[in-house]
Formats: sequence, C-alpha cells, structure tokens
Amino acid sequence: MAQMIPDYFDDENTPPGERDFFYWLSKCPAEWLIFHSLDLQAWNRSKQTEIDFLVVIPETGILCIEVKSHERVIVSNGAWLLNGKKHKSPLKQAEDAAKTFVRRVREALPELARIPVVRHVVFPRAAFDVLHGIEFNAWEIWDIGKCLSGIENNCFCDDLVNVLKSGIKHSTYLKPLDHPVSQRDLKKLEQFMRPTFKSTSVDKVHQELRQLKMNQLLHDQQKPVLSLFEKQERLILNGPAGTGKSLIAVEIARRMRDQKLRTGLLCFNRHMGNNLEKQMSDDGPLIIAGTIHAKLAEMLEITIPSNATSEFWDSEFLDIAENKLINDEVKSDCQFQVLVIDEAQDLLCRPRLFELVELLLDGGFEKGRWMFAGDFSYQIFANDTDRNILHQKLESLRSIPRTVMYDLRDNCRNYKMVGNPGLLLSEMHDEVYSSYMRGDGNHEFFNASFYSKEKSQPDLLIKAIQQHIDRGTTMDDIVVLSFRSPDKSAASKVANNQIPFKRIGESGHGVAYGSIHEFKGLESNVVILTDVHEPEDSFERDLFYVGMTRALFSVSILVSQSDQAWFLRALKGE
Repeated sequence: MAQMIPDYFDDENTPPGERDFFYWLSKCPAEWLIFHSLDLQAWNRSKQTEIDFLVVIPETGILCIEVKSHERVIVSNGAWLLNGKKHKSPLKQAEDAAKTFVRRVREALPELARIPVVRHVVFPRAAFDVLHGIEFNAWEIWDIGKCLSGIENNCFCDDLVNVLKSGIKHSTYLKPLDHPVSQRDLKKLEQFMRPTFKSTSVDKVHQELRQLKMNQLLHDQQKPVLSLFEKQERLILNGPAGTGKSLIAVEIARRMRDQKLRTGLLCFNRHMGNNLEKQMSDDGPLIIAGTIHAKLAEMLEITIPSNATSEFWDSEFLDIAENKLINDEVKSDCQFQVLVIDEAQDLLCRPRLFELVELLLDGGFEKGRWMFAGDFSYQIFANDTDRNILHQKLESLRSIPRTVMYDLRDNCRNYKMVGNPGLLLSEMHDEVYSSYMRGDGNHEFFNASFYSKEKSQPDLLIKAIQQHIDRGTTMDDIVVLSFRSPDKSAASKVANNQIPFKRIGESGHGVAYGSIHEFKGLESNVVILTDVHEPEDSFERDLFYVGMTRALFSVSILVSQSDQAWFLRALKGE
C-alpha cells in the first residue's frame, strides 16, 4: 500500500473521479508517497491553484496529476469542452500547479530541486479516442480505458512510472535522478506540504467548536444573519458602527471555507485590509483576505510604482486590471465562489472598482453568492454625489432575485457613555442604536480636555496618554486619531523620547497615531481624538461618529478653548 497523505478523503466534497483514482493509487508500492487535495493558492499570488494528486516515486521523480470527473471530453482547435462546457485546459492547470510547486520547493528546499516534476491528466470516468494536440502528447492524458487496462493487467503503477519517464525524456530541462530520493528527503517534503492540505479530520471538530462558540457570542439580533446567508444566496448587512458587521463577515467567510468554497473577504481601507489578512492568516488558503486593490495587484501580477499616487489607483491601476481580466483564463484563475465585502459602502460609491470586483465573482452579482456588510445609512461621504451613487448601487443590488437586506441596530462595541457623545457631536439626533449591549459605562470612559494655545496641545496629549497608562492601559492599546492629516497632527509634534509613537499599521510597540479616516473599520481599547475644532460641514461632524465609535472602552478628546463653548453646547444636543 502506498503512503496516502492524508490517508482519507472527504466523501461529501470529493468528486467521484478523484475517489476512484485515490483507491487505485493506494494500491501502488509502499515506498511511494502520495499527497492529494493540495491547495497552492497561497503559493501562487492567491490565484486558484490546486494539485489533485502529487505522486512521489522515489526512484524516478514526481507526477503532478490533475483528475477530472467529467464523462464527455472534446478538444477542438485548442479549446476544451468538458460535459459540453468550455473549460480551462486541464494540462495547463497541471502545468501551472507543477510550476508553482517546483518554484516553492526551490526556494524552501533547494536540496530537493533536482527531483524532476512532470504534469499528467486523468479522466477516470470518460472514454475517448486518443487525444492529439499541439500543446500535449497523447501519453500525457489517460481516460477510463487506459486506467482500467492498467489495473486489469497489473501494470497501473508501472504505466505511471512510464509517464514520468516520458515526461523527463521529452523535456529540454528535466534530468533523470542519479540516485533515489531518500527517506529523510521524503520526510522533509511531507512536512513542507502540510500547510497546503485542504482539510483534516481534526479541522471538522475545530469547525464545530468554533461555530458553537460563535453562536454563544452573538446576541439575539445578530444570530439570524448566519442562517439567513445559508438560505439566501445574496445578503446586504446594514448597520451603524459597532453593531458587529465585521465579526459576522469573518464568520461567514469561515463557514464558506468550511464548505470548501474559495472565498474572498475584501475591503477598501488599507489598514483594515492588513488587519483582515493578519486575522485570517491561519485559516487556510481558501480564504483570500485583504484590500481589494492589494488582492487585484497580487492575483493579476500588477507592478505598483513606489511613488503611486491616488490618480494611479483611481485610473491607471483600474485600466491595467480591466485589460487583464478581459482574458477569460486569467479571470477564471482569480474568481471567487463566494465574495464577502466588509465596509462595502466604500466600494459601492466607486463605480469602476465596483465593476471590476464583479468580475472576480463566479456568476457576477446577478448569479453569484455574496454578502456586502456596511454602514449604508450613517457613514461619512465627502460629497452628495458619492452618497447618491451608493444608494443607486444599493437599490440595484437589492433588486437582484434571492437578495435580502438585514439591519443591525444593537451596539455591541461601545459603552453608552462613549457612543452617545459621539452621536451628539455628529448631530445625529435620531435613534441610531436600539440599545448598548455593554451598558452605560462610567464617567471615566469619556472625558475632554481644553488647551489654550496650539503649541500646548502636544503636552496635553502626553498627559492624556499617561493617565490611561496609569490606569493600567498598555501603550499598544491606545490609538491617537486626528481630524488633520497625520503629518500635521498633535501626535507628530511630540518628541520621540517622551512617548514612543508609531504610525497606524506599523509593527513594534508604542502608541499608534494617524487620521480618523485611516482607522475606519478598526477598534482600540482607548481612543484619543486630537486637533478637534468646531466642524464646518456635515463631513467634519461625521468624523466624531467614526472616531469615537472605534473605542472599546474610553475616549479622550482634546479641544481648543476657543471651541469649548460650541463643544459643550453640542454635548447637550443644542
């Protein structure tokens, strides 16, 4: 019996042809090492890249095998029709997977780079005459007849060895092994490949435990969302800041991953995207998390200039991405089976980016499976045009069949002592939240300090930070958010030897600082707002709502004495 890793397959999700081939391969010699169901997306710029079977024959080399369960196969003028539908070349799939595997082995285990790797395609359930094509040799593709002939004549494994030898012989760069692959090297390869396994029996136990914990964590208003998405194919999740949209978005992405569906968990904001990518780093290759721009650049292999401007991102970058996605094969490599967008209001008000994202979803927005989570009612916009575009796109999405919109109104992040002042300062006098799940809090959770001169604000900031540290808060749990750009903020004027500061998103220890916009979608135990002044328009007023609702515990605000009267009136709702 060959060493099958893992030594089982998922009956529910494994195609029948792969199950057949698994059984046939298991009868091969005991010294063979056979990996199956490998996901290499993380090794290939998040593009769809899988290996159905990686057959390591110590005496000869490695076969990278693509198995197709289709029963009807036609190749005409380079186009592949499988069960009557156009399909990417299986040989190209095997070739791409083999190249990805070889590239990573050379980087991580250069001592194994000598092992020749050959592509192979098998149709265990299709019978056809010998296929011929410019891109392949007849021996590179097996049908059910070739498989069964080898089994009946007890030469199935020998035939695989001959495929490997033929691949080496016909290659211009592969060389035969001068000595077999050692047991030590096989063990290295096994350890190296483990992160690419799609699932293990332990995973299912972990999934059930995680879902149980999540059901206990969610409150009554949030719980229906998960079951609703299971029943509906498309969901719009609407709620103001702090209502748990991101928590639900992450859990839905994980549940789709549990169903073996390639899932994009994307957002617009750079720091939020970095946080998502870090949060999902241990969730396996089926979840592709990060910012929309970063994942487009990664999957489409777009080189980003070091001095890229907003004009580049808003125009040239979109042109390049659009031109690449016109190619059906490229688009197929990048597409998701499920798309989850967090802070979706940032996407919906950008029509060109919105259209590009639709190309990333199998079936598009009309037929694909997606969830958009966002604050569609209270989020800040620089102008009415963006707001109008948002509502137009929202209505367009809602009109798609099997689409449902669900509202969240319970604040589960902030104490009322923090949330209510944020609404008052933003002049949001309607009932934004139906309740504050964490309760009222106490007077220490919200405080304001006033400075007489601009140059005294940095000293007041240091004092505010020190007060929080004295209460037991670590510097890493404090973020300073400014109404100005970071380089003009109060934090930028504090000497480094007084307080160790770092920009939002930077590694290391210290107090993070930046603009309120930069911190959208994120949260921190303590938020300190600086450079506060009486707002000149609704855009500036709404910054209080965004900034203050980032706080899990407390908010401190530094205000100029010249604006003190306005500030106190606003807190009274006047």
